[in-house]
Amino acid sequence: MEFLKNQKTVIVPREKVTVAFLDGKEIVLQDSTSRELAREKHDQLKSDARQIPAAFRAHGYPWSESGDPHADRFRRWVEDEPDLPPTVNAVLKVRAKAFDQGDKGKADLRELRGEVAKLGYTVKDTGKKQYWRPTTPR
Repeated sequence: MEFLKNQKTVIVPREKVTVAFLDGKEIVLQDSTSRELAREKHDQLKSDARQIPAAFRAHGYPWSESGDPHADRFRRWVEDEPDLPPTVNAVLKVRAKAFDQGDKGKADLRELRGEVAKLGYTVKDTGKKQYWRPTTPR
């Protein structure tokens, strides 16, 4: 799978993808540990977005119609969340501030999402709220 964003191409080998699904206007690819390999906005109109699952299936990707198979593990982040390591809390604090920077903060939000992933957690945003879950089941 290839995503082109801001003149940069991200390639995700099909054999690494365990599941693909839509999360709102984003296409998400996960590996066998539930780590997000990619989370990219699609540019399809709502009526055309129905073609996305068929296109992925036609190219041999496992598709989840019901969305993220790990969605029930997400919890809303609150400052100094006791169930998270201090390093993850610190990164999520900085991410929370990036929301207030509008377009200037979007690159930081994306980069810091990657930092959270390196620490073993997945973060997703709903509006300006952050939700987290451990990447691999505990």
